[in-house]
Amino acid sequence: MKRPPNAVIVGLGDSGTRGVKTALESCGLHFCDYTNPSGDNSYTTHSHHFIRSMLEASDGEANNPDGYERSERFETAVTGEVKGASKTYECMLERYAPSQGEDVAWAYKNPAHFMQLPVMDAAFQKQAKFLAVSRDPRDICTGDNQNQLGKFGNLVLKDGWVDKRLNKENGGASNRKTFRRQQAKRHDCPLYWAKVWNASMSNYNDERLKVVRIEDLVVPNPTKRSRSFSVMRCVLNHVELASPSSTVLSALRSMHKFRVAYLGERLDHKKKASLEGEFATRFDEPLIHEMMEEIGYNTWRYALKPPRSKHVCW
Repeated sequence: MKRPPNAVIVGLGDSGTRGVKTALESCGLHFCDYTNPSGDNSYTTHSHHFIRSMLEASDGEANNPDGYERSERFETAVTGEVKGASKTYECMLERYAPSQGEDVAWAYKNPAHFMQLPVMDAAFQKQAKFLAVSRDPRDICTGDNQNQLGKFGNLVLKDGWVDKRLNKENGGASNRKTFRRQQAKRHDCPLYWAKVWNASMSNYNDERLKVVRIEDLVVPNPTKRSRSFSVMRCVLNHVELASPSSTVLSALRSMHKFRVAYLGERLDHKKKASLEGEFATRFDEPLIHEMMEEIGYNTWRYALKPPRSKHVCW
């Protein structure tokens, strides 16, 4: 295609990709406006139909390039991604009408693309970067959006459950969220979260895949010395975008208004304590605590800590 995107914004569940997209747009990153109500790019959703096939070919390991390439649907997914991204690029140019010859920094957001990094790698010949938005798994697993877990949980976890396909008999598109939540309840959400993050960060280095914790951008009071400011600078550097400090601070102030939705603040004391206890005692699956430490989530209570992984903007 003419110009690969600077980055593709991806995520897992209710991670906060919409807020990150809005902030980056105010900082000068350009997006197509043909989206769904959540701001997800509409032109590039077709390739999601092939994620199950690629997961099956990779024996459930998310974003394993060799495994995905074994899928008979891989090339079809790549072709679809190129076509959809090209339409997205043209849409973005039409929206902003840059002067001829101007190199425009652009991106698109599709959270479910977190399950198909190798497809984008092939589509853009490894010229695009990925920005993955993370959120405390206690919030992810109690959030409203359980689509990915409901769709792919059995393939990643190999737990014996068979995830049904959405059709007219079980509610159709109008009841998608409810249907996926029901499917997701059968799966081990914390383990799914840990496995997807572990596989993705193992298969892609921190130069290609950068992780931003939504809490780092939203919770601190924005100043030039705040954690949110330095983390946003890391994000901007990753997507190769320069933006004045005043613009960055303005974007962060808009995000800061939603701080009460994170780190368990939306829960009553009893529910919060119960959820913290559930995660703190997950010694049966060490990978859960291991990945929380890697990304920088306290395993005993709602709190951020320095991440172990270089993937995480810090």
